Order: sequence, then C-alpha cells, then structure tokens
Amino acid sequence: MQAFDYNNLFQKSKLYIQRALDEDREGDLFPFWISLSLELLARSTLSKISPALLADTNSNDHLLYAFGFETTSKPRSIQTSEVFQRLLKINISFTQDDCKIANSIVEQRNTELHSAIKGFIDYPASMWIADFYRICKILLKSQMLTLEDLLGKEESQAAEMMIAVEDNTTKKQVIDKINAYKKVFFDLPIDQQKNKIVTAQVEIRRNYSKAKIVKCPACGSDALLSGDLFSISAAKLDVGNIRQEKRYIPTKFGCVVCGLTLTSYQQIKITDFAGQFTLEEYLDPLDYHGIDPENHVDIDYLVQQKIEEMTGFGEYQDE
Repeated sequence: MQAFDYNNLFQKSKLYIQRALDEDREGDLFPFWISLSLELLARSTLSKISPALLADTNSNDHLLYAFGFETTSKPRSIQTSEVFQRLLKINISFTQDDCKIANSIVEQRNTELHSAIKGFIDYPASMWIADFYRICKILLKSQMLTLEDLLGKEESQAAEMMIAVEDNTTKKQVIDKINAYKKVFFDLPIDQQKNKIVTAQVEIRRNYSKAKIVKCPACGSDALLSGDLFSISAAKLDVGNIRQEKRYIPTKFGCVVCGLTLTSYQQIKITDFAGQFTLEEYLDPLDYHGIDPENHVDIDYLVQQKIEEMTGFGEYQDE
C-alpha cells in the first residue's frame, strides 16, 4: 500500500514545502509548492489514522489495496476536497473555516494547472499564509509532530510568530489609526500633498535597499516595510555576482508622506502586506568566499608584464 503510506506522504509533503521555501516568497512558485505540500500533509494525517481513509470507495479494489491486499487495479485515492471533509469529521480541531481556507488554496492551484487563468492572482499568499501555517500546525499535532518537524527551526519560528492569536482590540486600533492618518492627509491642500510626496522620495531612495517599498494603506503613497530576518537562501551565481535572498517577517512600517507607522507584526498583519517578504543582496564573489587576490596572483609578475606591453622593454629593474 505504498501509494497510501503515511511516511511516504509526509516525506513528500516535506519535500514540497522545502521547494516552496527555496522560492521567492512573493513569486509564483511559492504558493504553488505550498498548495501541494498542504494536500499531502492532509493525506498523511488521514493515513496516520488508517490508510483506508484515503481509499476511493467506488471500487473494492482500492479499499483492499489500502489494507495491504494485492489487487489488479491501480490504487486510487479520494479527491482532495473529500480529504478535508473527512478531516472535519475526525476530531482533530480542524474546523469548517479551516476546510474552506484549505480548499481555496488547492482550488487556486488547480486553476493554475488546469486552465488558462493564472492561479493565486485574486488570492495571493499574503492573504492566507498565516492560516496555512496554523492549519499545518493542527494537522501536525494530530501526528504528534510540530511545525519544526515540517519546516525546520528558523522557518517554524517565523511561522509561529505569524499565527499568533489576533487581538480584536489591536485590529480596531490599527484600522482607526489608518483612517485618521488618511483623513488628515487628504484634508491638506493638493499642493502640500504633492510636496510631501516629492520630499518623501529622497528618504525612500536612501533606504530602499534595506526595506521593501509598499503602498501606504492611508495615503496610497510609496512607503517602507522592514522586518526581522529569519532566513537566507543558498547563494546563487548571477551574472558574475553572488545573489542571496533574505527573508523577513514584516515588523515595521513607515510612511514619510502621511506619517503613518506600524511597529509590530500584529499590527501589520491587518494590512494587505502581512506575508513574508524577500530582499535580494548581491555580493562580490571574492568577498563572499573570503578570497584575497594577492594570495593567488603574482603581483610583481603582472606589473612586469604590463611594463613590457607598454614600453616594449624587457626585464624591469627596481632601482
């Protein structure tokens, strides 16, 4: 019953989540690999209880296969939507809302694979990534595992931060704050609004390499989003330079134009840019590898060669 084997399903889920974590957190492949990992994690949760829970019931052969009997038919499992429905009926704290979110993520994946429409356009990862980690935590707990077992230490710590219980009071305070700054800004004369926007560009250009540029939820101008670094991608060679992706949990937001600031992830998660974000860093290969050219090149020889090329004379004597 290898097709329904718990360990195989869980390990494949880990493989796909690792592929997701190796991608740009704002790229197309990040949510795609996540959706595959979620489906396999859900299937492994059922298989942990009994592989028979995954068997398509339209044929007895599939059920017999799940119990370890040899069959002539190719094993077939239930649809993903049915997997989530069965998880609902098994008391593991998986709720109807969780089922809807999980189905929505998988449906976007199916849209990407089975139609000409691009998936995850109207339902980007920033809208559901915290819920994804929370659902994973529920499924893993039923397997007596933790997020660290699936994601590793650094990624699981970031995930735990993102799924912290949302405080309704904080949500109201943030929304009221955004609306207040919005009113103050748009009550200004148009000329003052324009001057503030132009002046702010200097500050943004000065700091853009250290933060992500986003649209302010109050005034709509360019603003800066920074955060806590939690992981760095493997180094990749890119046109003669070393490129690394630094992954952040957003914890600070500031708009120079209208003055709005948000100072924690709990506040920022209420906005449209609550997901993880990535900044790219380009490094000189010599600096990255700690190579001193003088340790590998005969400088005197190069000087001699250059002098000969320029003067046509032979041996250079340093008098």
